[in-house]
Amino acid sequence: MINTLSNIIQNVQSQSEQQNEKFKKALLELIPELNKEIDTLDKECVDAIYLDTKSMDPEKMPEIIKALDSKLERFRKLDETSKRYNEWQIVLGVPQQIWDNLDELNKNLINRHLMWHSLEEWQAITDGSKKT
Repeated sequence: MINTLSNIIQNVQSQSEQQNEKFKKALLELIPELNKEIDTLDKECVDAIYLDTKSMDPEKMPEIIKALDSKLERFRKLDETSKRYNEWQIVLGVPQQIWDNLDELNKNLINRHLMWHSLEEWQAITDGSKKT
């Protein structure tokens, strides 16, 4: 009876270790994919259209804001995924990934998002004062 229990425990431990290795390998493949998505979004955010407000056509402002809102939503999903990956790394006992590129993307995107929304608000205020 004790031998049977001992064998069962060894089998379970062996399967657990195999599963952990399988998950570690899968996670190691997922992290570069996420980094690629982060870098792609960052390149999109530093496009000149989001930086040059002086030559901007006011009629394009809603389109630009909509695009930035969409990018911000994509960022939030990437951020959630990075946090989930870090949680998995803790569970699997591997070093956690540091997401410097995600932090940089956050700064770039939030600044542009705030700038364009502020410009939109300012435009509404100045348009309102011109009417009165």
